[in-house]
Amino acid sequence: MATKAQLEIAPANGTPAPLAWNIQQVAARLNLATITIRRLLTRGKLRRVDGTRKVLIAEAELLRFVTQ
Repeated sequence: MATKAQLEIAPANGTPAPLAWNIQQVAARLNLATITIRRLLTRGKLRRVDGTRKVLIAEAELLRFVTQ
């Protein structure tokens, strides 16, 4: 699993990092399978952003999950 320091790395081109990520992006960042991310969401270990049709996970939620 990724460490907090690895998650905080900003893109090299100077653009700000996104505030939320989709399931595929979260899986790639944490080096996990997408099904594992879906299971974590179902079990309540990860929380999705409310009010969106697309499943998004906030950057703050990723940091909370990694550091817990």
